[in-house]
Amino acid sequence: MLYNVCVVVSGVAIGLIRYMVLGSVLLAAPGAFGRQLPGMSFSPDRIEVKSGETVPVKFTVPDGIDKSVKCREGSFDVENNTYTAPTTDYDSRGYCWALVVHPNFDDYYKAVLRISVIGVDVNPPVVVFKSNEVEVRSGDDVYVRYSIFDANHKSSGVTCDKGVFYHGRYMAPDVTHDTTATCVVVAEDAAGRTGTGTFLVSVLGSGKPHPPPPTARRASFSPSIISARPGETIPVKLTEPSFATVTRVLCTYGSYDRYAGTYTAPVGAVSTVATCGAQGYYSGGTWPYLGARLTIRLGDDQVPPVVVFSPEKINVNSGETVPVTLTTTDNVAVTKVHVFCSDGTFANNTYTAPRTAFNTTPWCLASAHDAVGNLGEGWLRVSVAGRDTTPPVVAFKPNPLTILSGTGQAVSLTAKDENITVTEPEVTCDIGAFEWQVYDAPVVTQDTRAECRAVTYDAAGNSSASTLTVSITATAPDTENPVMSFSPNPTKAK
Repeated sequence: MLYNVCVVVSGVAIGLIRYMVLGSVLLAAPGAFGRQLPGMSFSPDRIEVKSGETVPVKFTVPDGIDKSVKCREGSFDVENNTYTAPTTDYDSRGYCWALVVHPNFDDYYKAVLRISVIGVDVNPPVVVFKSNEVEVRSGDDVYVRYSIFDANHKSSGVTCDKGVFYHGRYMAPDVTHDTTATCVVVAEDAAGRTGTGTFLVSVLGSGKPHPPPPTARRASFSPSIISARPGETIPVKLTEPSFATVTRVLCTYGSYDRYAGTYTAPVGAVSTVATCGAQGYYSGGTWPYLGARLTIRLGDDQVPPVVVFSPEKINVNSGETVPVTLTTTDNVAVTKVHVFCSDGTFANNTYTAPRTAFNTTPWCLASAHDAVGNLGEGWLRVSVAGRDTTPPVVAFKPNPLTILSGTGQAVSLTAKDENITVTEPEVTCDIGAFEWQVYDAPVVTQDTRAECRAVTYDAAGNSSASTLTVSITATAPDTENPVMSFSPNPTKAK
């Protein structure tokens, strides 16, 4: 008896292979779609393995059916009955699926091995800069962009041998001569592994003439960002352009002394952010202008908010919504919270997974700020088990087809699926034959109608069918007798 065997893993069809099953009928009657074939099974049928681990799993099939399992991720050894998990940083879920399909495609039987892989982070964080070298004038600041790539990034910090790095900006020291500074970014993951990155800063000294900066038409504070405790006085240099005069400096909190070049924070100030702006006129007094801006972080608060997802790791199915509690706390108050998800959505303490046919590992990052700009972050790690519910699409082209009796014509047969590779379509014709993308019409003595039906399956068991309609035009019957003659006729023999 002839059957088709299809082996599928993690939602990907490997292909149809034909086998001869000898002896009595092994399959039950059609109609019990998706049942277990007696004698075909994985034992156990559910396993949990660590990244790269090999575990024993027995796979048995009835006599006459090839013992074959292939895996999209990891591998299955049918000779030694072992499954080896892939090497991965993330927790994930997958499955191996052995499928036996009835030749008429009206039934199939399966055995499934469901796998949970526990990721093991073996790689340190990687620090990447948009630019490894920057240039800045003495006392000014510049934005430095860098990214940290790691499966379980925990924290990072930046130290500089000259100047200060704060909230993504490098603030240069006041120097007379040109100098260089080196800043090192150290990133740490949850396993304690560290990765480093270095960027170099060229600081242009104030003692040498340099081309005017783009903001030369404005005054400038140096440094432009400071931190001050209640009642503290800090030196801050105010530089005026030669063609303009600063007439006053207004501050939202505290005061700036233009003659002493100092900022004084208010006594008893709460944790907040203050600004000071310089105002004045160009030479001649005709053009008012707003000059430099000084930003001050007031108060004793240096503690960032604490941001926690509970639970921090979740396993969900495609499109599923699950409760996840986001908690933010601060020693003073949290002023702003933002959540970004690489895939799926998070709102009202619930996470909704994306709809996908593949296993994915998205994440969500929650950021919380307090009144003085301290930043706290929390991560939600997600493992999404894909689920395919969309059937494949199979089609003949051209369709319908008109063909002469006893001839053949090329017909394109395609099978597509939105997310997963499909099996090769099985085609049956009531009249004629369809092979290798060609329909061969039989010899008929009268016009005849024929149909060919193609059926295909994707890895999730979704099926689709298409029918090719054929009109076979009969050729006129041969009614003339053969003609026989001699040449030359008559002939002479010597």
